[in-house]
Amino acid sequence: MAPAAPHQRTTAPTARDGPRAERADARRNRAALLAAAEEVFSEQGISAPIDEVARRAGVGVGTLYRHFPTKEALFEAIVAARIESLATRAEQLAREPDPAAALLSHISEVVAGAVAKKDLFDELARWGYEPIERVHAEYKQRLWRAGEILLRRAQQAGVVRPDLTQEDLTAMVLGTCEGACCALVDAARRPELSKRMVEVLWAGLQAR
Repeated sequence: MAPAAPHQRTTAPTARDGPRAERADARRNRAALLAAAEEVFSEQGISAPIDEVARRAGVGVGTLYRHFPTKEALFEAIVAARIESLATRAEQLAREPDPAAALLSHISEVVAGAVAKKDLFDELARWGYEPIERVHAEYKQRLWRAGEILLRRAQQAGVVRPDLTQEDLTAMVLGTCEGACCALVDAARRPELSKRMVEVLWAGLQAR
């Protein structure tokens, strides 16, 4: 078993702590494992040893397997966590008072996240793992619904052209993600280019 990192709590909760403390520890361990797995698989490929994920997360291998019994379960959890995070953020933005700023933030964050995770998802695809088809439908539905609300609010405010549909917007945003990460673009320029592409996309979405 790999040694625990000094900043992580690895001891089991005491009886005095109760179930609530145990659940909090489990949530922290799970989050640490997902973050570590993203780093390890991005750097070393998904053939990297699972022990390295546990070591970098500061937990034991047994803890990792309690959360993710197989590597495939870990891959799926990484993608599901990404979609859930986007959905939660989109729902927050849908409650913001400025509909234009909220929609633009949503588009910008989706594209920036896709650019940042490009290498990891490419590595999954190279190994024959198709994550988008396997993530929990609940998260995708939440993201879709929040996106619809963001678009509708911007249209009602007269900011975005009224003939735009959610399908249109999704296709355009995905196209922007792909364009910013294409093979012709140097990886170091992806963040800068993606911001520029979002600016151009936003200009085209605005109502005349």
